Amino acid sequence: MDIKRGLFGATKEEKEAYIFTLENSKGMKAQVTNYGAILVSLFRVVYKKNEEVSVWNHSFTPKVLI
Repeated sequence: MDIKRGLFGATKEEKEAYIFTLENSKGMKAQVTNYGAILVSLFRVVYKKNEEVSVWNHSFTPKVLI
């Protein structure tokens, strides 16, 4: 399993919030934040077409988290 971390945004108290992308060997990806363990997106890779398909996607990318 591969885990990557990136900056997601900041709280109004100016604390950084991170997004973690977890990917397994079968091509499934999940993105969660360390701010309340919010599931941001879930993807799977279709190997025959080599494309990424969104299974579930939270429809926001905040710069400041409330």
